[in-house]
Amino acid sequence: MTTRLLPLLLLLALPLAARAGEFAVEPGTTFSYTDRPGLCRIDAGHSQKEADLLAMFEAADGETLVSLLTLYDCPFVESLTTATPGEPALWVRIVTARQGGQLVVLPLDRKEFLEQIGGELETVLGGQAGPDLENVLQKAVERVNQEVAPTSPGGFQLSKVEPLGILARDADALYAGIVGVVSLGGDQATVLTLLGVTQLEGRPITVYLSRPYTGAEMVPAQLEETRVMVADLIQRNDPEGGAGSEAGGFDWGRIALYAAIGAGIGLIAALLLRARKRRGAG
Repeated sequence: MTTRLLPLLLLLALPLAARAGEFAVEPGTTFSYTDRPGLCRIDAGHSQKEADLLAMFEAADGETLVSLLTLYDCPFVESLTTATPGEPALWVRIVTARQGGQLVVLPLDRKEFLEQIGGELETVLGGQAGPDLENVLQKAVERVNQEVAPTSPGGFQLSKVEPLGILARDADALYAGIVGVVSLGGDQATVLTLLGVTQLEGRPITVYLSRPYTGAEMVPAQLEETRVMVADLIQRNDPEGGAGSEAGGFDWGRIALYAAIGAGIGLIAALLLRARKRRGAG
């Protein structure tokens, strides 16, 4: 009971004056979130660098993921206004799923959704589908090479993917992790991404929280941060976890694989920006 209450208690500990932000899912559907101090929104209309960053995510997402919100630590976002951007210390993405060109809305409540996807996600992130996960992440890297970074000598390489498996689960979400390494020339980035998979109004939603990886000791605190963000989304938008209004089948293995893809995309973001910084300095 204490473990389940902790995200809510941490959420209540936020300043009472915390601002709320909003993001659109599609016309007529908007979700809100707590505007966390220290995180700034990436907006294509703010600068060309922000537009380039979002374009890179879109290329890697392919046809299966749809990015709803992208946040980075504010010092990094402010550095995007300079000739040589800094290196990000923290970034968060909230995504949903798309199939056949349409956003996925399932006739399942949150409990049913988590039961359905839990086994598939365990397979993908528990090491039983390691080669499949690595192949899918590599395809995301290839799309970025082709569409966003064609001038980078040799392109990006996915050096390592280490799924940490399902780290926690509760009535609201499943939580998992990935450590990955990508390289570009002599440069390399290692990133830890924690993901929280849940459902809002019948829509599969994944929250990715990423940081440069320094060691296994950082996992528990980052997991708790992810749980707090998921709890915030649920309390603000769909505390009851009701079913969506649309019926139809869905490839559960595909949504699980692409939930894992989102974790790898954070690696590409860090390295691309670092590489561009180097080229700009040169």
